[in-house]
Amino acid sequence: MKKLLAKLILTGLSLYAADLLMETLIFADVKAVATAAVLLTILNATVKPVLKLLALPVTFATLGLFSWVISGAILFWTIRMTPGSAVASFFSAMIASAAVAVINGALEKIMKDD
Repeated sequence: MKKLLAKLILTGLSLYAADLLMETLIFADVKAVATAAVLLTILNATVKPVLKLLALPVTFATLGLFSWVISGAILFWTIRMTPGSAVASFFSAMIASAAVAVINGALEKIMKDD
C-alpha cells in the first residue's frame, strides 16, 4: 500500500512538473493533477502491458521506438479522460510522456537514495 501511494505521489509530482515545463500540457488545478495521476497509474498497470504485448512486432521492427508511441497514447488518453486537463496534440502527449518518465525516474532515484 505504501508503494502504491508513493507511486501515485511521484506520478502526480511528475505530471505537475511536466505541466510547468510544457505550454501544451495544461492542468486547471491540483484536483486535475491528482485525478490524472490516479488514472495514469491505473492505465500503466493494466492497459499498457496489454498494448505492449499486442504491439510487440511493431516495437521490434522499430527497435523499441514504438513503445514511446504507446506511452504517449496512454498519457493522451489519461488527459482526455481527466476533467480540467488538456493537451494540444498527440505529439505533445508523446513529448510529455517522455518528460514525465524522465522526471519520475529522477524522483524515484532521489527517493531511493534517502
